[in-house]
Amino acid sequence: MAKPDYVNFLYGDQMAGLSQEDSARAFQEYLTDAQKRLQHDRDSPDEPKQVRPGEQITNEDGRIMVAGQVAVTSINEKLLQLLMDKNPDAAFALRTPQARCDRGRRQ
Repeated sequence: MAKPDYVNFLYGDQMAGLSQEDSARAFQEYLTDAQKRLQHDRDSPDEPKQVRPGEQITNEDGRIMVAGQVAVTSINEKLLQLLMDKNPDAAFALRTPQARCDRGRRQ
């Protein structure tokens, strides 16, 4: 998802945008949830894993670090939910990425 200032610049007259605080809150909520899931997986190795496949979560000196596409997508999902909550009368559509092309051939 684009930075809140950019979205507000483009669509601020048409809908309620997100603030930097909204963005920070979404990121912090994801970090808190990721930390709980990572801790569960460490404390309960015989139970089903809660860290998602491809999710990169590490604890470096007591600080939770996240990286990768799964983390970015999860945070963007939270931002989109906030945007929809702020604009209950607005219609939203999601576009899926197009298939990659390699030398003119679709993959």
